[in-house]
Amino acid sequence: DKGMYPPPDTVHRENFFCYDPPADGNCLFKSCCYSADKQNIASFKDYPTEGALRNGSMEYLLMNRKKREGDFTWEELAILQKSDVARQLDHISPAPNKEITTLEDYVQVMRVDTPNLCCWGDNLETRLIANMASVNIAVYSDSDNEEGNCSVLSLRDFIEVDASFPTIFLLYTNMCTHYKAMIPNQKMS
Repeated sequence: DKGMYPPPDTVHRENFFCYDPPADGNCLFKSCCYSADKQNIASFKDYPTEGALRNGSMEYLLMNRKKREGDFTWEELAILQKSDVARQLDHISPAPNKEITTLEDYVQVMRVDTPNLCCWGDNLETRLIANMASVNIAVYSDSDNEEGNCSVLSLRDFIEVDASFPTIFLLYTNMCTHYKAMIPNQKMS
């Protein structure tokens, strides 16, 4: 079932069931697991929880650090995100945090899945999940709609790994700080 492939540039919110996970730093990983479960995506069988998915994606990053994404390797993308991750760590814990200087430091920090004490996944982690779990991921946003009409969602990013793979739909919301799972209504039976 190809469903909505490739994903359209805009979709209507009412055509999806949205699952809103807790905003505890694990929302990307929880949303992907929830979506995969509701859509019976077999490639997620090794990642039944957000912790397993988070840990698996970090292991995948270590094994594929030289894989190129546009002009950068995944390792370079991780290091580019280190200041964002460091800011999150400072917000989570007032104690001085270890400086992130290597990919191993980044992975160590990103493996933590303790709610409200973990760093959230973003663009790089979305790409790792898509490649590792053999899915395409369509990320929609409700914030860059000129009409201010939140019932129409705009495609923000499409990580296309392979046209034959199932697609997970995510909503990046709350001024781009929170992921929700979007399940096409025809899959919610």
